[in-house]
Formats: sequence, structure tokens, C-alpha cells
Amino acid sequence: MEAEQESGVGASLPRDGSLDRHGKPALKGSTGGWRWGMLLLAILGLVTLSYVGVEVNMVLFSKSVLRQTNAEAANTFSQWMGTAYLFSLMGAFISDSYLRRYLCRIPSCPRYWVSSIIILNFLLKPHGCGPLEVLCEPHAPIEVAVFYISIYLIAFGNGAPEPALATFGADQFDEEDPKEKQYKKSFYSYFYVAINLGSLVAETVLVYIDNMGYWFVGFWICVACAVVAYLLLLSGTFRYRHFKPSDFLIALPLPPHGHDRSGRPRPAPNPWHLCTITQVEVKCILRLLPIWFCTLLPSGVFIQLLSLFVEQGAAMDKTISKFYIPPASMTAFDIISSSAFILSYDSLILPSIMKVTRRKPKPLGKLQRIGIGLIVPPQYIPLGASEALVDVAQMQFFASQTPDALTSLGISLSMPSTAIGSYNTV
Repeated sequence: MEAEQESGVGASLPRDGSLDRHGKPALKGSTGGWRWGMLLLAILGLVTLSYVGVEVNMVLFSKSVLRQTNAEAANTFSQWMGTAYLFSLMGAFISDSYLRRYLCRIPSCPRYWVSSIIILNFLLKPHGCGPLEVLCEPHAPIEVAVFYISIYLIAFGNGAPEPALATFGADQFDEEDPKEKQYKKSFYSYFYVAINLGSLVAETVLVYIDNMGYWFVGFWICVACAVVAYLLLLSGTFRYRHFKPSDFLIALPLPPHGHDRSGRPRPAPNPWHLCTITQVEVKCILRLLPIWFCTLLPSGVFIQLLSLFVEQGAAMDKTISKFYIPPASMTAFDIISSSAFILSYDSLILPSIMKVTRRKPKPLGKLQRIGIGLIVPPQYIPLGASEALVDVAQMQFFASQTPDALTSLGISLSMPSTAIGSYNTV
């Protein structure tokens, strides 16, 4: 009888060592799983809508409100995007080494609110800010400086905790449970779909509002979405699964040097033979760098989608009959194609291959998908399929090749590659 009770209790506990909010072993029935994973996906969609609402209009905003040239606007956007993705590496390090992933996310939303409100006050002062073709009156240098400070605070508020949110969502599934392990793999794909859905709304509805000259309304919608996402995050505080922070890079001691009998220095023992757990974790990160360097090229291509391609759209005839199509909304084709590719890969593409070949195909590996994504021609629909192959596989690969305690840092490696790709386009 006691054995049955113990087995029942053991079956209700995740085997991956996850904890509840109070630091005690989490219970499967009341924490984690798809219920709270879906909540985090909804939060991600709202956060993405809020952030992309600022991001996708940055080039056109710089041209209309700041009166910048095409080259200056593209450089402003590329530098801002690059900095936002570099912040993600810092946020991943902090969340894995010092704070829990949940705590890393908590302070980010208030920073975003403050930054957005600063921009709103900035927008209240200039006069003549109407539709896209109408330039605003020039601004004083101090006003432009305040604007730049606020957008970089937004980059910090969103970029730093982004990899922690991806890993925190995956933490809601027990990797030692075969069923939940499969759910965890699916979560990364749905994570990318949630990003795309939030981006789709931002790049259609918000872009249309902003391009009609209602910049103030568009930014208020972004702030409202961020507030709702923050409240939803707090609503599940006692239902999430957590992991303890790692000791990675908190203190890496130098190899000890000894002395022989004559007093001469003796070389340190080879640290690549017998290693501490911390040193093993460092090696796990270092061996991913060659793959990371390979992702720099597509990142430079993807960043053109929101800068050069938007400027191309602005130079086109943007009306069909009496309907006006905002230039930034053209990137919706990329979002639709990448989301459709992700959703149809397992349900349509693989079954079709099985019917043609009459055998079960071997699933493409993570590195194979990254490789295929490198050769797909880049423009909108093909670019969407390329993003689906590269970005999702990149996230899954880095997450699978790093220790459990460093998953945020592993996922964040895909973001500095985008940062360098952004800086290379300047």
C-alpha cells in the first residue's frame, strides 16, 4: 500500500527536477503543461504585437517624423535592431546565472511602458504630423536625443528577457516524460508561430493606423498590449514550473599553478581532461560557435525585410482601386508563408512525401534545416519559408546542445547573429 502511494506521488512529480513558485518539487496536475504553455504563447503574441508595432514602423517613422533620408532611416533601424538582439545575450546570461527566467521577465514590461510613454510625449510636441507623405516639423536636438534614449530602452526592455521567455515556456514540459518531451519540441514551433501572429496584426492593423498619420494612437495600442501581457504573466505566477539558476560564469577560477621541488613554476594540469561542471558547461557553449557563425549570413538577409524592403514598398504605387496598402504591410506575406510552412510541415509536407516515396521519410535534422534555409532565394514568400527553416531549427538546435540550466543562453545565441547581421547592413 505504501509502495503504491509512493509510486502515485512519484508519477505526479516531473522527473526533470522542476520546482514550483516556493522552491518545492512541482506537481504535474497543478503546474506546467499546455495550459500554462498556451498562456505564455498568448503573452508572447501580445508582447510581439507591442514590440513589432514600434519596430516595423521605425524606418517610415524616422523618415516622416525625424525627416531622415532613406539611408539614415535604414541605419537608424539596423543599429537599433542590432542593439536589441545583443541585449538578449545579456538577458540570457542573467536569467541562467543569477535570476530565474520568470524573474528576468518581470521588470521588463515596466521599462517598456516608461519608454513608450516617453515616445508618446515626444509625439505630442511636433505639429503637422499627418499621413506618411507629410513630413513633421523639425525637432530640437534634445527632443531627438530623448527619442533615441526611449527606443533603446524599449530595445533593452524587450530584447533582454526574450530568450528567457522562450526557455521558460519550454520549462513547463517535463523532458523526462516521453509525451511531454514531444510537446516541448512542438512548443518551439508554436513559439515562432505566436511571434508571427503578433507580428501579422502589428504589420497590418497597426501599420495602417500609423501610416494614416495616427502615430499617437498606434503607440497607445502598443502600450495597452504590453500591459495586458504583463497582467497575464502575473496571473500564472503560482502555476509555472521553475528551475534553479546555474553557476555558469558566475566565477570561473583560473587553473591552479603549482611548483616542483626546486621551486620552479609547474604548468597547470590540462583543463580539457578533468573538468568541473562549470567548465563542461563553458565547453558546451564554445562548441556551438562554428554553427553560430554560419547563421550570420541569413541574419543579414532577414534584416533587410524590415528596412530595405519597406523602403521599396514606399516607392511603389500603394493603392489598389481605392484601398491603400501600407508599405510595411508587405512583410505580412513573409509572416503568412513562414507560419503556413511551420504548421503544414508535419501535417501536410511529410505525409505527402510518404505517399510519393511509399516509406516513412527520415526527419530533417536541425542542422539540415538550417542548411536548406541558407540557399532559399530571399524575397517575401521564399524568405518566409527560409525563416521557418532557419529560425526554428536554430532555436531547437542551440537549446538541445546546451545543458538544461543554460538553455536561455543557448537560445540567445541565435539573436546576436541577427544583431551582427543588422550591424553589417549599416
